[in-house]
Amino acid sequence: MWRNYILINLFDLYFLIPFYLSCYLYSKLFETNKYVQQSNLSSLAEAISIFK
Repeated sequence: MWRNYILINLFDLYFLIPFYLSCYLYSKLFETNKYVQQSNLSSLAEAISIFK
């Protein structure tokens, strides 16, 4: 039981936190500078592909 709980926490830390963090950073960049939307989108895709 404890082992499953630890595995779920590791999954959350390794996959969900970087994903939410990158989405949050992208939304901040999108708010401040909409002209670089394309480059932000490509860098976000690269960041997500690294963590997958």
